[in-house]
Amino acid sequence: MTLYESTIDRGTTNRNDNEKILSAYDIILMNEAIERMDIQLSESKWIDVARKVVKDKSYVYINPKTGKTSKDKKKGFIVLDMTTANMLVTIADALKKETSQQFTSMTLSQAVDIGWKLIKK
Repeated sequence: MTLYESTIDRGTTNRNDNEKILSAYDIILMNEAIERMDIQLSESKWIDVARKVVKDKSYVYINPKTGKTSKDKKKGFIVLDMTTANMLVTIADALKKETSQQFTSMTLSQAVDIGWKLIKK
């Protein structure tokens, strides 16, 4: 039972009380969703983040050492833009399964360097 449903069950009839609880409930849900998103992105590999960037047609700041992501610029984070992300995803998809696993197990910086070298050829 949610916080809002329990308030309705108690018979609270004051409209202002319900609006306050509903907005507090919405804030709780948004915070939980944000926490889940941060956990999912921080535990994923850079290739998953690159696929998300290509799908959303956006960019993200990513820490190449830890794989954590952020929408805001932070110290130690680099920008993974759509062009670079598309290049990485295209190369990873074009490689054989074993080679693709080796490619995705590299650090992001190594993969970007090798990727641009492959594209230039």
